[in-house]
Amino acid sequence: MTPEQTQATRSILGADRWLVTEQAVAIGGDTGDRLWCAHAHLAMYSTLPNYRNSWLRQGFDDSDLVTGGSDRLARALVGMGSADDAGRCAHRTSRAGADHVVVQVLADTPLTDQRSVANGRRAR
Repeated sequence: MTPEQTQATRSILGADRWLVTEQAVAIGGDTGDRLWCAHAHLAMYSTLPNYRNSWLRQGFDDSDLVTGGSDRLARALVGMGSADDAGRCAHRTSRAGADHVVVQVLADTPLTDQRSVANGRRAR
């Protein structure tokens, strides 16, 4: 979800409830590598009605709901860039009202060594 959705969720839950969000990040490589990881990550979610409906409520439209999501959706939902950029993205979600942000570092496969991703090497 976007930081704006985190903020809306916080206002619904109130201050006394625990809000944990997940923030996917794609770091290392070039822009194409990061978008590829983001689209691969979103591929399953983009087929699920609950995610699609949530994204529509967050202001995305049918053109964003292609398999893997549009570039606009991918950029809004997945932090991309350097490790510092990923940290700033998670911090925005925290400032929006999350008590805890689970950072999911995306890679080419579930078995990819995340340390190599952080160092800019891709296995693709």
